[in-house]
Amino acid sequence: MVASTFRSIIESCINEAKQASTHPAKLAVLMKLLRELFGVELIELLPGIEKKVGSRIYGFRGSADLLFRSVIFEIKVNLGRELDDAKMKLRKYFQALFEVEPERRHIGIATDVIDFKAYIPVIEDCSVVDVSEISSINLMSVSAEEAILWFDSFVFHKPKIRPTAEDLKFRFGPGSPTYSLAVNMLRGLWEEVKTEPSVKLKFDLWAKNMEIVYGGSPREEAFLDQTYLVTLVKLIVYYRLSGDNLVQADQIKRALTGEYFQSYGILNLIEEDFFTWILHPKIVDRALALTCDLAKELLRYDMGQIDEDLFKEIYQEIVKRSERHRIGEYYTPE
Repeated sequence: MVASTFRSIIESCINEAKQASTHPAKLAVLMKLLRELFGVELIELLPGIEKKVGSRIYGFRGSADLLFRSVIFEIKVNLGRELDDAKMKLRKYFQALFEVEPERRHIGIATDVIDFKAYIPVIEDCSVVDVSEISSINLMSVSAEEAILWFDSFVFHKPKIRPTAEDLKFRFGPGSPTYSLAVNMLRGLWEEVKTEPSVKLKFDLWAKNMEIVYGGSPREEAFLDQTYLVTLVKLIVYYRLSGDNLVQADQIKRALTGEYFQSYGILNLIEEDFFTWILHPKIVDRALALTCDLAKELLRYDMGQIDEDLFKEIYQEIVKRSERHRIGEYYTPE
């Protein structure tokens, strides 16, 4: 589909959304948008529209406006005026879905089909206590290309696309649902093992090496960000070298430990690897499940078409410019 067609679809959606003054009318516009941009047919959406959800904790039953894969859409006539209500309903839906599938992670999108705001749940002691905004977009203030990348990072419908640095940034960088969910899970795993001697040693060694970058003791958040980035790098290199089209936990684990890369003589992915803390026995199963989820999303790409520095954009987003400047680099080191 050419760019002019994308623009035409989105402009038509904006005009129809402006005229839609009821909840069903807004829902119809959103369904049309998803169908024309991503080929999502009505039959795929109906089960989500009729999805009944209920929470034991909040004591309610209701119906999500639209539940497609792991994305909950909460539709409003005017998001600016109804944002608080949208967030409250998403919190309840998150809780209900968490009670049924605690291992599955959902994204919530509140929208009036012009403004879109994406949220993840804030979970404490098995209860969704709040929602946290991770990204937003207004169809009237961005280009068609930016809108497509934003939507596609959530719907992720197109198979075997050519990987580019810009696309990877939208799908896996800060502000993307993948990054937000993954780092949130890493934070929970980290809290469980950070006092373990082997894990603490890795963090202390990393912190000592990074003091020159941060001008002092670096934050734990930076360590988690870099764990995410290094894990992503390992997965991409693994799929580029192997040509594999499957997610096999045993092979993914070999990539994380570096065992797989040794056979290729690639050592700079495993030398002084501080980030294998995620393989600590107490959390390895959950960390491996998280990594396999990342791998499943990466399989949407045709890794054989890699022809540029894919990590530049994400690196610049995750490692702040001021921090890179202190070590004299503005791009991902070779």
